[in-house]
Amino acid sequence: MYLRLEKIVGLLCIVTIVAVIYIYMQMRIIDLGYKQRSRQEHIGKLREQNNHIVYTIARLKSASHLGHVMLTKDSQMQFVDCDKVFRVAVYNPSFNDSYIRRTASVRRDTSLFAKLLSLVSQTEAMAEE
Repeated sequence: MYLRLEKIVGLLCIVTIVAVIYIYMQMRIIDLGYKQRSRQEHIGKLREQNNHIVYTIARLKSASHLGHVMLTKDSQMQFVDCDKVFRVAVYNPSFNDSYIRRTASVRRDTSLFAKLLSLVSQTEAMAEE
């Protein structure tokens, strides 16, 4: 009888330990689920902020916003006049290639310092000459 009681108590201890471990594992699973949900909410808020910032940057870089700012302030900037707009011919295979090579090989006499400080593009600079 005494031996049987020891087996029963030992079995009950093992069952209790297994039950405690099982409950602990279930609590950890639920805790990780709550942490995951809070992280997902935080990621959602960050994505919302990112979308708002991207939209604001795109709006500030848009041509209509820049034009509005340019026209409302007393700035020296101007829109391009019609007489300064150039039409560019599309490359035609029958066009003389030697002309293209000659114009490409023409060098401009500008220093490196002048090139770095230039505020106009090469096309605009060539048009002004």
